[in-house]
Amino acid sequence: MAGLEAEGEAIPLVLWVITEELRMLMRVKAHVEAGRPFSTAARENRLWGPREKLVERALARLSLDALESAWMRAADIDRIAKGLRAPRADSDAWLELMELALSIALVKADS
Repeated sequence: MAGLEAEGEAIPLVLWVITEELRMLMRVKAHVEAGRPFSTAARENRLWGPREKLVERALARLSLDALESAWMRAADIDRIAKGLRAPRADSDAWLELMELALSIALVKADS
């Protein structure tokens, strides 16, 4: 994140990429929890190759609640980026983006 910030990337663009990934993860996780095979859910969400395996491993350790919580945090970051207050967030959108990414990356399977 620090590199993106230093390069002058726009927060809305970085946040959009992260939220698109969160949307996809939530869709696939919901399908799997509803009893659909992961391979079917992956194909429907245009996941294949190495990325499919990465998503499968990530979803094995991420709950739908954790993903929804990350989604809500992303909404707070969007508010901050627009200059609005977010009740549960710091006023630095880049710091919040870093914390969001870490909160997703560091979730353990037994959480």
